[in-house]
Amino acid sequence: MKSPGSSDAIPHAVLVAALQEFTAKGYADARLDAIAAASGVSKRMLHYHCGDKMGLYRATWAHVLETVRPDDDDLRPHSNVPVEALQHVVGVIYDYFSANPLAVRFIIQENLHPILPLEGVTGLGGQSPIVLEFDRILLLGRDYGAFRTDISALDLYILVLSLATFPTLHQRTFENLYGIEMQSTVLSDKLREFAQDTVTSLLTSSPRNEPGSSYTSLLASHGANSSALGAEVYGDQPNPETQDLAADDAPDYRDIYGMDD
Repeated sequence: MKSPGSSDAIPHAVLVAALQEFTAKGYADARLDAIAAASGVSKRMLHYHCGDKMGLYRATWAHVLETVRPDDDDLRPHSNVPVEALQHVVGVIYDYFSANPLAVRFIIQENLHPILPLEGVTGLGGQSPIVLEFDRILLLGRDYGAFRTDISALDLYILVLSLATFPTLHQRTFENLYGIEMQSTVLSDKLREFAQDTVTSLLTSSPRNEPGSSYTSLLASHGANSSALGAEVYGDQPNPETQDLAADDAPDYRDIYGMDD
């Protein structure tokens, strides 16, 4: 049985209306009366489902995270070619954030003007399916000798999120200064490709950090790379499948990029 206060127990129309209200007005100025009217739910039922405004805000936060978190089936690559798998995952993440600009604005708003206590804010990363999928792809590319070993799944997630949220956050400025509609369909497709190419180029470039480290390794304080898979990708222990490779056993990069003969 769904308990009151959980986001899956609250009518979807309420969560949609709450997202609109909180994003447009902020927590302090948002009104339950307006949310009830917009969702077609009585204020009494709103209190039954959410308890109070903070309860609804928490539920909206949980709803937002679910909105931008890809389904496992969507996230899972259909190819074991490292670059193809990487670009698939980057593209899926980009699509989810690009398709949900209100969710992006809500997340940024909570980060800039926090309402929830830090310990009560579930994150986008951690041991999420996205981070674990990046871990798997990094390990796959490392086995080919194609991907850098000084980049973590968290590094990739930071980069992809930055690129995926940029159009929403800078739409007005870029349209005013450069006449560019950042969220147009044509440009969105090209920026998606840009994100894929940027991540691929980073992973296939020369290392800048010590082996086994990453750009965020000194900053992570919540065990983001503590999974066994992550330890194998970033740790300094050699992978048994690759430690005996000689210099002339370099991978065929056609396999890495999924190129035909």
